[in-house]
Amino acid sequence: MVNRLISVDDTSYLPQSVRVGDINLPAWAKSAAIAGKVGKGEQTFNVMDEGAVADAADAGGTDNTPALQAAMDKAGAKGGTVIIPPGAYHLSTPVAMRSNVHIVGYGATLRKYGASSAEYAALGVYSGSSKGYGATVRNVIVEGLTFRGNFAAGQVSGCAVTIHHAQNITFRKCVWTESIVSGHGIDAIGCNGILVDDCTVMGFKPQTDREYVEFLQLDYSMISAGSTDPAASYDGLPTINVTVQNSRFLPLVIGATTYPAPNPIGSHSRVAGMWIDNIKFLNNYVQDCATPVSTDGFAVLCKGWLHFFCTRNVQIVGNTFKTTDARVSRVIAAYSITTGTALADVATAGAASVAMAHMSMQNMLIEGNSFEGFASDAGEQIIDIRGTTTVNARNIRVNGNTLKDSFSTPGVSGDKGHDFIYLQDVSGATVNDNYANIARSLLYAFRANKINVRGGQLINLGAYITRFSTCNDINVSNLHVDGHGGGHYFYNGCVGIDVSGGSILNGRADAIRPKHFSISGATEFSVRNIRIPADGNGYTSAIDAYSTSTKGKVKDLFASGWTSGNLVSIGSGSAVTVTENVF
Repeated sequence: MVNRLISVDDTSYLPQSVRVGDINLPAWAKSAAIAGKVGKGEQTFNVMDEGAVADAADAGGTDNTPALQAAMDKAGAKGGTVIIPPGAYHLSTPVAMRSNVHIVGYGATLRKYGASSAEYAALGVYSGSSKGYGATVRNVIVEGLTFRGNFAAGQVSGCAVTIHHAQNITFRKCVWTESIVSGHGIDAIGCNGILVDDCTVMGFKPQTDREYVEFLQLDYSMISAGSTDPAASYDGLPTINVTVQNSRFLPLVIGATTYPAPNPIGSHSRVAGMWIDNIKFLNNYVQDCATPVSTDGFAVLCKGWLHFFCTRNVQIVGNTFKTTDARVSRVIAAYSITTGTALADVATAGAASVAMAHMSMQNMLIEGNSFEGFASDAGEQIIDIRGTTTVNARNIRVNGNTLKDSFSTPGVSGDKGHDFIYLQDVSGATVNDNYANIARSLLYAFRANKINVRGGQLINLGAYITRFSTCNDINVSNLHVDGHGGGHYFYNGCVGIDVSGGSILNGRADAIRPKHFSISGATEFSVRNIRIPADGNGYTSAIDAYSTSTKGKVKDLFASGWTSGNLVSIGSGSAVTVTENVF
């Protein structure tokens, strides 16, 4: 994709007409699945036949809510397609969707004015007093519609689409613009089966302490999430089985103001014991989301263009994440939090938070993504995964990703900028075959165990390669490093370290980082079979073991330019066997 800012009057962002092959979609989202429910030769219901007038403008227009609702109700009664012809349609209140309906609105824009213009809301699924997934609306495709709010009119709340207990809902080739302020593009409240496919989302007007607001909020069925339905309808169900794919999240220019892109997807509500599950973010393009500035504790916790609480089975694959102005950004974040709403309280307004069992991320795949331009000097983590000491995050796989142009002073060492990957209280992680060129570092792990770092090429790192503190059972193998401002660091009692294979070339030592390997207070460690020539860039030794580092072995290094006297520095109280190295 060409990197660009989108003007509010620019139509070139509209999705391409080529349909994504049905083979990539869930069964319920395929065109044939809907056709099978409504029958061949499905009936069509044109909103113009119900009296709709496409005359919405900045000053207002005809209220088309009754006309759109009438067409929707007729299609829902028999199954069929609602046709919204090209044009701009003013709504006074949201239109309630019905089951087994295909809504087609290429070139049609839904707008909102009048006394309630401060809240932009266009479509909804309401549960009434019913509970459970699919209790009211199932099997809907919304295709080609544009949802347009109005930042200049002071719209500060509302969700363009609110869906409660919906099941199998698809949004394809739709556009959201000026529609995300304090609310969401889609608020999915206790839903099962949401697909956002080949859509474009532009512009976010962040409010103080709500810079984390998501385009697609993964929410629970709880009264604090959406108060439109009666209290009896809320059952605490989490949103599950969600895919966002082939879509674009972009900044928006209106006059002299550039609005950041919305945060694409995330969760921030919690219900004790209830998991948000099976979330996929695939092949999307995301550029210049909001920079978090709030110091509010919860808003800080929700940092991240994609952020998750109480979530498991997440796939983030094949996406491009980019900044064009080196903004401070955390891109992917998964956290555990120890308080939430009790299941028994989800229907109680104002219910106090309670202590709950820790729900750390389980099963997360971050693979084949590209991260570019994160060159701010402010310290941050691009990928940030945190469990708790009580319940570790588990089975985290960060493989085959690319990070580039993400250090402000290439070729100069410096303890600044973004770590690529941060793991805290994680048990079982792979960081394999990643590529970085002009970056701060690859990995920082704290209180983690069973960490496998294998393969990959790292070029021109500004600080360390990897850093482990209070970690156990670490395997680092076959990394190829060319240019770095530090090396590998093992601190504060790491146990069970094996570093082998690959090469470390062209390091740049400084007063803070004078060694390729710094091993402090570690035990049961080995460094072997690595090409690590003395390159004359200020290093006094290749490996420094100190602070009572014991049971260590350095073996079979290809260490041209070093000698047996300066290859390894062994501090007082440390014990390291050095053998069979090639000088």
